[in-house]
Amino acid sequence: MCPDHCVLPKNNADWWLAKLQRNVERDREKDAALHQLGWEVKHFWEHETPVAVATSIEREWHLRRGGHDLGR
Repeated sequence: MCPDHCVLPKNNADWWLAKLQRNVERDREKDAALHQLGWEVKHFWEHETPVAVATSIEREWHLRRGGHDLGR
C-alpha cells in the first residue's frame, strides 16, 4: 500500500481493503521478527529508481561503518 500511489479498486473494495491491510500487518510482523534477530529492515517501492535505492543502501552502509553520510 504505497502511501503515495495506492488506489483501492472500486469492485470488492471492502475485500481489497482488508487484504491490503493484512499485507501491511504481516509486513510489520516480519519486520519486528527480523529486528529481534538484529536485522535492520528497509522497504523500497517498485517505482523507486534502482539508483535511488542503491544510494540509500550505500548511505546506510557508510553510516553503520562509522563513516559519514555521503550527502547525496
